Amino acid sequence: MSYYEDDFYREPSEFEEQIEEFKTSLLDSVKEEYKSKMEQLAKENAELRSIKANFGEIKRDYERKEQQLEWDRKDLERKVKRERVSELMKDFKAELYTVASNGKTKPKCDKCDENRRIPYTTPLGRETYETCDCSSKIPVYEPIPIQLYTFSIRNGEGFAWYKIQGDARDEYLNYYEDSISGKELITSEEQFESIGYTYKTLFKDEEIAQKYCDYKNKQNEEKTK
Repeated sequence: MSYYEDDFYREPSEFEEQIEEFKTSLLDSVKEEYKSKMEQLAKENAELRSIKANFGEIKRDYERKEQQLEWDRKDLERKVKRERVSELMKDFKAELYTVASNGKTKPKCDKCDENRRIPYTTPLGRETYETCDCSSKIPVYEPIPIQLYTFSIRNGEGFAWYKIQGDARDEYLNYYEDSISGKELITSEEQFESIGYTYKTLFKDEEIAQKYCDYKNKQNEEKTK
């Protein structure tokens, strides 16, 4: 060893060795902590990527459930509404009758062909035809049951009629027009001539409704003779 090496080189002291050991230990500790944090961040980042990838589906699923809840709520409201109306109206139910007409072809006469046409030749010599009067139809009346709800008005002096309308999901009571004071309720044959029109006319039962149908059908048969 040279003079200079001897002069400058010396063995580290015990204190210096402890310092070095502490520095090494601290560095290892920092490295370990850094490594742990990096692993934690990598794990969290993977979880975030998974959440982000599934977020769209999670959002759509939430919206579907929210919409279904709204439908269920409205359906429940409709059910409650119908049940309340049905419960309130059960003691006011009344089965009455109206009448309806269907067209029936008149009996064929002997003036026309099998197609109910009357052929003829025009002054210009053209062959043509006219439709025979027997091809027209006459109304045939029949009784139709109708379910209504009735309310007494003006201290019981008259009645107003209501009908349930709408569909199975949304029923409501609708005023049956031209029925106030019972003026459209037919209870006897003496009222037949006073019926101006049959639309919405009410008959108290099937028997009186059928008698009116017979009355109208007889009139129409006499007109065709």
